[in-house]
Amino acid sequence: DYVPAGFNFFDHLNTAWTPIGGGIVKTVIDGPLAPGESEVVTISLQLKYTSAENGYVNVAEIAYSEDGNNNPADDIDSDSDTNPNNDAGGKPNSDSDDSVIGDGSGNPGDGDATTDEDDSDPWGIEVASIGDYVWNDLNDNGIQDDGAPNVVGVQDVTVRLYDIDGHNILNVQTDENGRYLFENLVPGEYYLKFEDLPAGAVWTQQNAGNDDLDSDVDQDGLTISTVLDAGENDLSWDAGIVQLASVGDYVWLDTNENGVQDAGESAVDGVVVHLLDENGDRIATTVTDESGYYIFDGLRPGTYSVEFVKPAELEFTGKGQGTDDTKDSDVNVATGKTDQFVLQSGENITKIDAGLRCTMVLELTPPQVLCKGDTVVIESNITGGAPEYIYDWSTGEHTPTIEVT
Repeated sequence: DYVPAGFNFFDHLNTAWTPIGGGIVKTVIDGPLAPGESEVVTISLQLKYTSAENGYVNVAEIAYSEDGNNNPADDIDSDSDTNPNNDAGGKPNSDSDDSVIGDGSGNPGDGDATTDEDDSDPWGIEVASIGDYVWNDLNDNGIQDDGAPNVVGVQDVTVRLYDIDGHNILNVQTDENGRYLFENLVPGEYYLKFEDLPAGAVWTQQNAGNDDLDSDVDQDGLTISTVLDAGENDLSWDAGIVQLASVGDYVWLDTNENGVQDAGESAVDGVVVHLLDENGDRIATTVTDESGYYIFDGLRPGTYSVEFVKPAELEFTGKGQGTDDTKDSDVNVATGKTDQFVLQSGENITKIDAGLRCTMVLELTPPQVLCKGDTVVIESNITGGAPEYIYDWSTGEHTPTIEVT
């Protein structure tokens, strides 16, 4: 028997066979065989996982035989040499395979049973493969869009291959380009599971378009099963990941009402902030902390806007003042909403701010006449959430200046 490239021969699996060098092993059949009798000889070869071929042919030859009187048999024996390609006939899966009536006059590899050598037994196996790609889906549309940086491979994602019965057959990791491949598979039904995503990543949309360019995994990283035929190389099993994003930042009291965060101006806590989706619907709500900050995290890429609910007796300061976008107010004065913005995969926006200004006016009309040197106490319960207020006293046209303590 010629052990083809791509296979391993192990002694412990083949105790009746003896290696004789040059990739050839032999066995001796206990005889004699009476006319019409047959003998089944078994050899076990292990397909190498690292082999690059898609198909293999194993050829076993009868190099010598004798009749019942120990005389050479009158048949068409194979050439007794180390070349498996110089014997007539023997095309795998043809009529000549296992033929016992050929006269040996044919050409090597033909499929004519009448011209085949009656003692060659070629047997073929075709293997299959499955792969292909894990990428960072920046816009979360489930499609490998044209052009960098829209398609960036993701390295070190674990891909597990299972047979239809749920047995884990093989495991690989994606390479530096996000590619993976399972080779030399026995034809059959398989499915895949993708694991070990980068921190903060989830799976993109499943089956969003053309099968060669879309993502085939659900939110658990599983594909459906597929049948691999003999010789098939299916490179359409891809997986897109999405890095979750965030948006936030700051609400402050704009004391001088210039629309810019100046030194000494204070944060405003307890302000209600809503996150709006592309349609303007509220999808999340938070409040500013004691330092005036807020954040919405764990967001998928997409189009969003932010809505601020102003406290009573406060108004929004002017939008888009100054030249530093991280220090201005981004809120429409009338609506309390920002413009829409797009979050990309893994992006963290920390510049959506809101400035507030005071609008409260207190008027005092005393019930009695106040003379110079008199003292009056004014009490007011002020709400609105801001920690600081400013005041300006007006004493009227004919009233002397007053002292405030």
